Amino acid sequence: MIGVYSYTIYNVCIHYKSTDQSISSILKNEKCNSCVFNSMTKMCLTVLLYEWIRNDMVSMRVVLLLIGGIYGVLMFDYTRAVHYVFCFAVFVSILVFMIHHTMKWNSPWLYASTLLEIGLAIATVSNNTEILRNEIYLLANFAVFYVYLHFV
Repeated sequence: MIGVYSYTIYNVCIHYKSTDQSISSILKNEKCNSCVFNSMTKMCLTVLLYEWIRNDMVSMRVVLLLIGGIYGVLMFDYTRAVHYVFCFAVFVSILVFMIHHTMKWNSPWLYASTLLEIGLAIATVSNNTEILRNEIYLLANFAVFYVYLHFV
Protein backbone atom coordinates (compact mmCIF):
# COMPACT_ATOMS: atom_id res chain seq x y z
CA MET A 1 0.00 0.00 0.00
CA ILE A 2 2.83 2.41 0.81
CA GLY A 3 4.35 1.61 -2.58
CA VAL A 4 1.12 2.44 -4.42
CA TYR A 5 0.71 5.61 -2.36
CA SER A 6 4.31 6.64 -3.11
CA TYR A 7 3.84 5.99 -6.83
CA THR A 8 0.75 8.18 -6.82
CA ILE A 9 2.61 11.00 -5.07
CA TYR A 10 5.44 10.65 -7.59
CA ASN A 11 3.01 10.99 -10.50
CA VAL A 12 1.39 14.08 -9.02
CA CYS A 13 4.85 15.60 -8.53
CA ILE A 14 6.02 14.99 -12.09
CA HIS A 15 2.85 16.59 -13.47
CA TYR A 16 3.17 19.67 -11.27
CA LYS A 17 3.58 23.00 -13.08
CA SER A 18 4.42 26.30 -11.44
CA THR A 19 0.98 27.59 -12.42
CA ASP A 20 -0.81 24.89 -10.40
CA GLN A 21 -2.45 26.30 -7.29
CA SER A 22 -3.90 23.10 -5.83
CA ILE A 23 -3.77 19.35 -6.15
CA SER A 24 -7.03 19.59 -8.08
CA SER A 25 -5.37 21.73 -10.74
CA ILE A 26 -2.62 19.11 -11.11
CA LEU A 27 -5.24 16.38 -11.47
CA LYS A 28 -6.73 18.10 -14.52
CA ASN A 29 -3.85 16.50 -16.45
CA GLU A 30 -5.41 13.39 -18.04
CA LYS A 31 -2.32 11.18 -17.51
CA CYS A 32 -1.99 12.18 -13.88
CA ASN A 33 -5.71 11.78 -13.24
CA SER A 34 -5.70 8.31 -14.82
CA CYS A 35 -2.71 7.20 -12.76
CA VAL A 36 -4.25 8.47 -9.52
CA PHE A 37 -7.59 6.84 -10.40
CA ASN A 38 -5.91 3.44 -10.98
CA SER A 39 -3.79 3.73 -7.84
CA MET A 40 -6.81 4.78 -5.78
CA THR A 41 -8.72 1.74 -6.95
CA LYS A 42 -5.94 -0.55 -5.70
CA MET A 43 -5.64 1.31 -2.42
CA CYS A 44 -9.42 1.41 -1.90
CA LEU A 45 -9.77 -2.33 -2.26
CA THR A 46 -6.97 -2.87 0.25
CA VAL A 47 -8.31 -0.33 2.74
CA LEU A 48 -11.88 -1.62 2.53
CA LEU A 49 -10.71 -5.17 3.15
CA TYR A 50 -8.59 -3.98 6.06
CA GLU A 51 -11.47 -2.00 7.58
CA TRP A 52 -13.77 -5.01 7.15
CA ILE A 53 -11.31 -7.21 9.04
CA ARG A 54 -10.95 -4.60 11.82
CA ASN A 55 -14.76 -4.65 12.19
CA ASP A 56 -15.01 -0.95 13.06
CA MET A 57 -18.22 0.14 11.33
CA VAL A 58 -17.74 3.83 12.11
CA SER A 59 -14.33 3.74 10.49
CA MET A 60 -15.69 1.73 7.56
CA ARG A 61 -18.44 4.28 6.88
CA VAL A 62 -16.04 7.19 7.10
CA VAL A 63 -13.62 5.43 4.73
CA LEU A 64 -16.47 4.85 2.28
CA LEU A 65 -17.28 8.57 2.38
CA LEU A 66 -13.59 9.35 1.87
CA ILE A 67 -13.37 7.00 -1.12
CA GLY A 68 -16.53 8.45 -2.67
CA GLY A 69 -15.15 11.93 -2.18
CA ILE A 70 -11.81 11.07 -3.77
CA TYR A 71 -13.49 9.53 -6.80
CA GLY A 72 -15.71 12.60 -7.10
CA VAL A 73 -12.66 14.88 -6.99
CA LEU A 74 -11.07 12.78 -9.74
CA MET A 75 -14.19 12.67 -11.92
CA PHE A 76 -15.17 16.35 -11.84
CA ASP A 77 -12.88 19.14 -12.98
CA TYR A 78 -12.06 21.80 -10.41
CA THR A 79 -13.88 24.41 -12.49
CA ARG A 80 -17.22 22.79 -11.61
CA ALA A 81 -18.92 23.55 -8.29
CA VAL A 82 -19.65 19.87 -7.59
CA HIS A 83 -15.89 19.28 -7.41
CA TYR A 84 -15.76 21.36 -4.24
CA VAL A 85 -18.59 19.37 -2.67
CA PHE A 86 -16.43 16.27 -3.09
CA CYS A 87 -13.37 18.12 -1.76
CA PHE A 88 -15.39 19.04 1.32
CA ALA A 89 -16.45 15.39 1.74
CA VAL A 90 -12.81 14.29 1.54
CA PHE A 91 -11.58 16.73 4.18
CA VAL A 92 -14.53 16.17 6.52
CA SER A 93 -14.16 12.39 6.29
CA ILE A 94 -10.42 12.66 7.02
CA LEU A 95 -11.13 14.80 10.09
CA VAL A 96 -13.91 12.49 11.31
CA PHE A 97 -11.66 9.45 10.78
CA MET A 98 -8.88 11.09 12.77
CA ILE A 99 -11.17 12.24 15.57
CA HIS A 100 -12.79 8.80 15.81
CA HIS A 101 -9.48 6.97 16.11
CA THR A 102 -7.97 9.57 18.43
CA MET A 103 -10.90 9.09 20.82
CA LYS A 104 -10.83 5.31 20.39
CA TRP A 105 -7.10 4.86 21.09
CA ASN A 106 -6.55 7.86 23.39
CA SER A 107 -3.02 8.44 22.12
CA PRO A 108 -1.32 11.81 22.75
CA TRP A 109 0.39 11.58 19.35
CA LEU A 110 -2.89 10.93 17.54
CA TYR A 111 -4.43 13.82 19.46
CA ALA A 112 -1.60 16.17 18.40
CA SER A 113 -1.85 15.03 14.80
CA THR A 114 -5.61 15.59 14.79
CA LEU A 115 -5.20 19.10 16.21
CA LEU A 116 -2.58 19.80 13.54
CA GLU A 117 -5.00 18.58 10.86
CA ILE A 118 -7.74 20.87 12.16
CA GLY A 119 -5.33 23.81 12.22
CA LEU A 120 -4.14 23.07 8.69
CA ALA A 121 -7.74 22.76 7.47
CA ILE A 122 -8.56 26.16 8.95
CA ALA A 123 -5.40 27.65 7.39
CA THR A 124 -6.30 26.18 4.00
CA VAL A 125 -9.80 27.64 4.05
CA SER A 126 -8.72 31.04 5.34
CA ASN A 127 -5.60 31.50 3.14
CA ASN A 128 -6.50 31.28 -0.54
CA THR A 129 -2.90 31.75 -1.76
CA GLU A 130 -1.20 28.78 -0.10
CA ILE A 131 -3.71 26.04 -0.99
CA LEU A 132 -1.27 23.60 -2.63
CA ARG A 133 1.25 23.72 0.21
CA ASN A 134 -1.48 23.33 2.83
CA GLU A 135 -3.06 20.42 0.93
CA ILE A 136 0.31 18.66 0.86
CA TYR A 137 0.73 19.18 4.60
CA LEU A 138 -2.83 17.97 5.25
CA LEU A 139 -2.33 14.79 3.23
CA ALA A 140 1.14 14.13 4.64
CA ASN A 141 -0.13 14.52 8.20
CA PHE A 142 -3.03 12.16 7.48
CA ALA A 143 -0.68 9.60 5.89
CA VAL A 144 1.59 9.65 8.94
CA PHE A 145 -1.46 9.42 11.22
CA TYR A 146 -2.76 6.41 9.28
CA VAL A 147 0.57 4.58 9.40
CA TYR A 148 1.07 5.41 13.09
CA LEU A 149 -2.44 4.17 13.83
CA HIS A 150 -1.30 0.65 12.99
CA PHE A 151 1.32 0.77 15.76
CA VAL A 152 -1.01 1.92 18.55
